[in-house]
Amino acid sequence: MLGASETLNTSNTYIYSNNFKDVTMNNQQVAKNNTHISILLNTIHVCLFGNLRDYTRRVTRILNTRGWLRDSPVFSGLLKFTSHDMNLRIVNKVLKQNFSINHPVDKLDPNWVTGFVDAEGCFSIIIEITSPLKWKVRTSFEINLHEKDAEILYKIQSFFGVGAVYNRSDRKISVYRVTNVNYLNDVIIPHFTKYTLISKKGLDFLLWSSVIKIILNKDHLNKAGFLTILSYYASINTGVSKKVLKYYPDVIPFPKPIVTLPDNLNPQWVSGFVAGDSGSKI
Repeated sequence: MLGASETLNTSNTYIYSNNFKDVTMNNQQVAKNNTHISILLNTIHVCLFGNLRDYTRRVTRILNTRGWLRDSPVFSGLLKFTSHDMNLRIVNKVLKQNFSINHPVDKLDPNWVTGFVDAEGCFSIIIEITSPLKWKVRTSFEINLHEKDAEILYKIQSFFGVGAVYNRSDRKISVYRVTNVNYLNDVIIPHFTKYTLISKKGLDFLLWSSVIKIILNKDHLNKAGFLTILSYYASINTGVSKKVLKYYPDVIPFPKPIVTLPDNLNPQWVSGFVAGDSGSKI
């Protein structure tokens, strides 16, 4: 994933204007940058007929290392300098796309995200009880992966635009988690309502969504609403914890309907589900 561009140096070397973003360089600096361009072009010719994705990542690293911004005269000069070569024009097109904020890199397909969540996601309800009349309800949406696959979680975080990724090096896992109830209601629920989960996890999502609505209406603060939540909670994931059963041994799980798969599976959903469930990560 591309990081933020470094701030342009505004010392005596460069004269920078906030309004026009123009840069004045002396002849010595121009000669130095031309040398850098030659080095970069040699890299382009070596990598041109290799894997284009790996090449663009390599060039990106070179640009970031040298502190070149996409609107700098060095980068613009590179595009003009190579415009006569058909192959390099193709490369320039890729570079422009990767450096443009209007074209996000590696944007995930929403059906792929749903397929991946069908395999690896979790719609969680956590009940904390200290006495029969004192309880707390917490909800979250999360995905747990091995730490080596943390990049996937950062892409999913970027896709939704909410939540955070937590790395647990002691357990070698990374977790993408959304806990803010407003984000869950305004971002997570609308996505999975439009791009529906088709495994049994879809039923967990429906019950979990109902709990979110109860919390937003503050009905979880009264006993009737809390008992309704307990019924949903008992049907989601691993069911009722021993501590909850200690205080509410007669909780009746909400009945779940039978899941039937659609006749046709979206290819992107299949790709996402396989990436998560088979252990083959992107």
